[in-house]
Amino acid sequence: MQITVQAKLLPTKKQIVLLNATTKEYIRSANAAVAEYVAAGKNLKYSSKNIPADLPGALRGQIAQDIRSIFQKYTKTVKVNAKKAT
Repeated sequence: MQITVQAKLLPTKKQIVLLNATTKEYIRSANAAVAEYVAAGKNLKYSSKNIPADLPGALRGQIAQDIRSIFQKYTKTVKVNAKKAT
């Protein structure tokens, strides 16, 4: 059995600034890595050590997982659109 509890977080102003900065760095890093994947046209096998970001290792690892997923969706979309165009 699983119990779910709702909780409301009330971050301080300092924590809000940190959350916003971390979120922006995460998005910037993920976008840069996806651009590298697209430019290469193949899966580059990124891991947390390959992500140049000022983030904790766990977040860099999550970026590596996310960009693989995003690139797979991108390649499927490109293939589907190419078939529709012909």
